[in-house]
Amino acid sequence: MEKDTIVALSTPQGTGAIAVIRLSGSRAFEFLNNVIKPKRAFETLQERKAYFGSFYDVNGALIDEIIFIYFRAPKSYTGEDVIEIYCHGGILVVEKIIDTFINLGARLAENGEFTKRAFLNGKIDLIKAESILQIIEAKSEMGLKLALDNLKGKLSSEIASLRTALIDILSKIEVSIDYGDDIEIPSDEILGDLVSIQDFLSNKLKHADKGLHLSTGVTMAIVGKPNVGKSTLLNRLLVEDRAIVTDIPGTTRDVIKGEIKIQGVHFVISDTAGIRPTEDIVEKIGIERALKEAEKADVVLFLLDATTGFTKEDEYILDIIKDSNVLYVWNKVDIGDKITNLGNDVKSTKRSRKS
Repeated sequence: MEKDTIVALSTPQGTGAIAVIRLSGSRAFEFLNNVIKPKRAFETLQERKAYFGSFYDVNGALIDEIIFIYFRAPKSYTGEDVIEIYCHGGILVVEKIIDTFINLGARLAENGEFTKRAFLNGKIDLIKAESILQIIEAKSEMGLKLALDNLKGKLSSEIASLRTALIDILSKIEVSIDYGDDIEIPSDEILGDLVSIQDFLSNKLKHADKGLHLSTGVTMAIVGKPNVGKSTLLNRLLVEDRAIVTDIPGTTRDVIKGEIKIQGVHFVISDTAGIRPTEDIVEKIGIERALKEAEKADVVLFLLDATTGFTKEDEYILDIIKDSNVLYVWNKVDIGDKITNLGNDVKSTKRSRKS
């Protein structure tokens, strides 16, 4: 176990009705008993039971009235003695309680250190440790479900089964080598087991990106020439006037972002500056940022104008953005009829690139 007793706020920072402060380590109860009244004997304190008390600083000044719960090692989240304190959620109250424990000899916990100790003390494996962070940071229902499945041990169980299968194959190989004259294991059987494992891993890798997107969200950049309707589309998707919309080309100069959920998947959508050759210094900076946004996005939404068709400006944009994960969308179809065979336009542009 780690020697230091650590303390940290477990609820979000800021003002609220209740705040939770967690203390973990071998001296957790000792520190609490120095500042709580009425004092309670360690031997008589019941685990996982809520107690009421008054919290005083090291100088004897009352800070707050609190509720605390004691979790005795090893039956706690970290595997150590843990105290959870429920106090009023004022910023100053929380600071004073944490400072009091630090003055007594506790150390402010680093980010994720409670979960780190849970892992080091054998309470959880690395997959479950990561899934806890994913649950905390989940921004969509599907991402939360995936993280909960991993916390329950779904992925850990699959890896354990894979490990067992590999050990079984290794045993067959060693038996074939050491006792080949007495025990004959067909090579096709071993090869078949290896192929099954290979197929399992290939399938997992194939869907790895999907799982990552469900957990962290999908980034989408809207690109196109000036005045094609990128800002209008962003505002419609977000159902709010996030971006300024005018008839003047080049209105958007910087990247404007918004977040939405589509069928349980979290999307971060970026409206970018219209891309075109220009000598305007500020507009150039906006275009450079638009291209960087398109380069790092999971999906690029290439917006085209149905009133003009596929133009030289569109061809210019297509020539400088990456080919992968580009969705071509015609806008203004209600007032324009110059939609061309986009597939031929794209192929023609790509041929011109190669030449």
